[in-house]
Amino acid sequence: MTASLLSLDRTTPRPTGVGVVARIARAAGTVWLLDGLYVVVVFAGMLHATTAQRIFQGIARAVLGPPAFSGGATTTAIGVFMHFLVALSWSCVWAAVYESSAAIRRAVASAGRALAVGVAYGVFVWLSMRYLVLPLTHSPPAGPIMARGTLLVLLAHITVIGPPIVLLERRRPV
Repeated sequence: MTASLLSLDRTTPRPTGVGVVARIARAAGTVWLLDGLYVVVVFAGMLHATTAQRIFQGIARAVLGPPAFSGGATTTAIGVFMHFLVALSWSCVWAAVYESSAAIRRAVASAGRALAVGVAYGVFVWLSMRYLVLPLTHSPPAGPIMARGTLLVLLAHITVIGPPIVLLERRRPV
């Protein structure tokens, strides 16, 4: 038993806790980067609706209120960090569901089904953020449900948030 724990043999499964943490970190980092790039490219670069700094200050506004927009680089950095915490939180939520449900693990066993579940998870995250999380902050959701900005944020959730979390947190076959 001790020899198998110390072995570098790749056929020996790693302890579950270490694997879960690594998968959560990989998913959270990927979503943080992809979603951050998405909102900056789409809203600042393509639509010229705002700037990258104001995007992340807008995230900081959730806890700091409107003064976040006058905080310069400090509140921008707070927004970037908060954006990571949100990505980490949703990655942890999925990990808890995935690790506790054999049915979910079977449902995402193939990449195609995992992608479909990821899209559904992205919609769930978007709905949760819009109707449960954001109303509790200083940043209530803006705009009507069918507004272009709202739909573009939904698109982000179903492309660069839900699918990467679901796909990256799947266990590797042993």
